[in-house]
Amino acid sequence: MKKISRLQIFGFKQILLTIKSINKHGFTLLTLLDSVKGASKDNAYIEDEFQKLSYNELYEQSVTLSYYLYEKYNIESNSKIIIVGTNSVLFVKSLFAVSGLGTNIILLNPNQKKEYFDSFLKKQQIDLIITERDLLNIFSSSNTPIFCYDEITDLSLNYELKNTLRRKKGSISVLSSGTKGKPKIESRKFYIKNFLNPLFDIIQKLHLKKNKSTLISIPLFHGYGIASLLLSIFMTQKIRLFKKFNPEKTSFFLKNENTDYWITVPLMIQKVYQLNESQLKVKNIISGGDVLQLNIIKTIHKTQSTKLYNLYGTSETGVCTIATHQDLIKYPETIGKNIKGVTVKIKNLNQSEATEDTVGNLFIKCRWSADNKNNMEISTGDLALKNKEGYLFIKGRLDDMIIIGGENVYPIEIENVIYKNQNIEWAKVKKTIDENQMTKIHVDLVMKQNVVFCEREFVNWISNKVPNYMIPKYFSVLENIPDTKLI
Repeated sequence: MKKISRLQIFGFKQILLTIKSINKHGFTLLTLLDSVKGASKDNAYIEDEFQKLSYNELYEQSVTLSYYLYEKYNIESNSKIIIVGTNSVLFVKSLFAVSGLGTNIILLNPNQKKEYFDSFLKKQQIDLIITERDLLNIFSSSNTPIFCYDEITDLSLNYELKNTLRRKKGSISVLSSGTKGKPKIESRKFYIKNFLNPLFDIIQKLHLKKNKSTLISIPLFHGYGIASLLLSIFMTQKIRLFKKFNPEKTSFFLKNENTDYWITVPLMIQKVYQLNESQLKVKNIISGGDVLQLNIIKTIHKTQSTKLYNLYGTSETGVCTIATHQDLIKYPETIGKNIKGVTVKIKNLNQSEATEDTVGNLFIKCRWSADNKNNMEISTGDLALKNKEGYLFIKGRLDDMIIIGGENVYPIEIENVIYKNQNIEWAKVKKTIDENQMTKIHVDLVMKQNVVFCEREFVNWISNKVPNYMIPKYFSVLENIPDTKLI
């Protein structure tokens, strides 16, 4: 009851509505939608480039689609469904519809090649593929039934099947790269008690009760994206989606629409601010999915009207830490402190716990981690340290660490030094092997507009900032920032 009492922040009426919805739909996403469908259509809706639906309209249409899929494809509890699509209201409607039937849902990245999907379908027994018209060709060799959600516009509701949506439970999975780079399915079941602590803490730290409009740029097939969508709906936000991220379109929207939250990743922020836009009407930027670089933090801190938050987590663990705006002012490189319900340990190579300010492997333990029935500690594969105040700092990936002359070199530390150079727009440090089979440091650079890179000047500059073993030996100058970290 102590956990439930914390939810007084939502109001007694909302708690009752949630309980009623659980009794009606069980532990599925339709439960969430049913509990908020009474919100004002003027203040709570979801919108993309093509349509706008109130939460009640989204609920009714999702229910109708559930019945259609049940009848047409014999989809029921424990059916395995994959959804492949870009950010859209239709994608969201399909997600809620199949969840309401108690299915096991797998979200896949639509940017993968046809060969990837062919291989995936050979290894998995899938009952239905749900996708959009533009992606049909990647499933041309599949024998699995396919439902194209943007080809059916008029569905009739069969009320005789109303019991098919009662008291269901299912799961939703995303495909992560895994800590060793091998894709694997990360699945979570809808157990509300496991999510109360992080939910309460996130709402408080991000001040979600005070603000009502959200632009979600993160792809919804990603764990961070789907979590952002569900939390925004739970908080009855005005949600805006774009099919694909475009810096110019995003910038135009944020300049002309008063937006309380922009949920994004660091590279998207950098690409928007690279347009020299300083008059964005966004109150809060919530960044996650990758390391937040110092140059981004400094740029946003110059804008008094915008607050920046940094969320850290993995596909396996979900959100684990939050750095608030004030945390980032105090320690710009921090990922903040662990949220309620998360236990953090930093371990040395011998698995002993590291001391304060010592870099080690970051382990996370929480009840909501994917398929972690025994509540075990999970290695994130990230190198981190914790200071005496409890703030955490990421030093890079364990497999990205470079050893030169017996010294451990962390690419992110070099990158943060490089960002202090006013001529550098973007930097990525990595290791390379030279012709003598020696490990050296290579850096990819994007220069500021109208700046020409001079290797001699740069080496002279960085030589005064870092020890000799941290000085890059090889350089590549790129014209544009690569899109490798747009998720």
